[in-house]
Amino acid sequence: MSGPVVRGRPPGARRRLALGLLCLVAGLCALVPASGGQAGEAPAPVVRAPAPPGLNHVYVVLDADTFAALRDHPNVARVLSHADAGLPDFRTPDGHSDRLFFRGRTTYLEFFAPDNRFGEPVGKVGLAIGLDAAAGLDAVHDAWRHAYGADVRRSAATYRRVDPVVPWYDAVQVDATSDNPQFVLWAMTYTPEFVGWISSRDAPSGEARAGSTRRRDALAARWREDQNFVDVVGIAISVPARLQARIAEQLALAGMERLDDAGATRLVGDGWSIVLERRGPEAVGLVHLDLAVSGRWNAGCPAVLGRTTLDSAGGRLRWHFGRATPGSADAGGADDCRVRRRE
Repeated sequence: MSGPVVRGRPPGARRRLALGLLCLVAGLCALVPASGGQAGEAPAPVVRAPAPPGLNHVYVVLDADTFAALRDHPNVARVLSHADAGLPDFRTPDGHSDRLFFRGRTTYLEFFAPDNRFGEPVGKVGLAIGLDAAAGLDAVHDAWRHAYGADVRRSAATYRRVDPVVPWYDAVQVDATSDNPQFVLWAMTYTPEFVGWISSRDAPSGEARAGSTRRRDALAARWREDQNFVDVVGIAISVPARLQARIAEQLALAGMERLDDAGATRLVGDGWSIVLERRGPEAVGLVHLDLAVSGRWNAGCPAVLGRTTLDSAGGRLRWHFGRATPGSADAGGADDCRVRRRE
């Protein structure tokens, strides 16, 4: 994806700034219309700040050991939920699967194998903001468009592996943050056609949710009351400084509350948050995920899953990536702690 990023003040704002300076220098303020524009110029459109957005899903490209551990070990279903290999059948993953999905109430996790069909590199992370109504997506689009101009792209996805095809979701992205090897971002809303199709096919009740575009209704087909994983509620990631600044700005424009600290920027949305850490280039990548859980698995000790570690504390599960916690049950201990690839 390509295209220049339009940053800073829009053209109208630059003109108003120039006129303001002229006022101070030449004493001509009386000639500047109260609207802030030139005589006869229409005022700039007002862009309303979007409401804090929800989260749709996170994807991560894993190393081979971690992907195999997630796919193969039977304890994973108890710690998280039963994985599936994706639409349309939610089949159980096997040795040929290059993606694993863990679905919660309103959010889900998607993990790619290192040799995935899309050629995505190990360590890459994708984040989809989730809006439950088209109006919410419109608001994000308008905010980004106002800031970035032609660098904003809107598209409609169709699910084509069924006959007839089904309109799937509408998406908005900024090209500057949607095509890089570290971290990509976009916003999306499901279509009522997709939610009606998937709920009527697969929900245990068989009840079609006609007209809905809610994430909860789109995921109802796979939700099980006895699963431990409920939702993704926190993300921490380290990205290069320039990309971090762009992502933080873009998420704030999408309606998230921004909190800057000495070592990181935290942004808070509707039911979730993300921390963008400032680290050296060798430490770029996902740091951890925070998962809301039902409490059906609480081993009381860290569990190793490939090159990742899971800690159960405070009613949540913190999933550390890229490291194993010292003393974790990676070679012995209780079965409840041993969540690793089978030999």
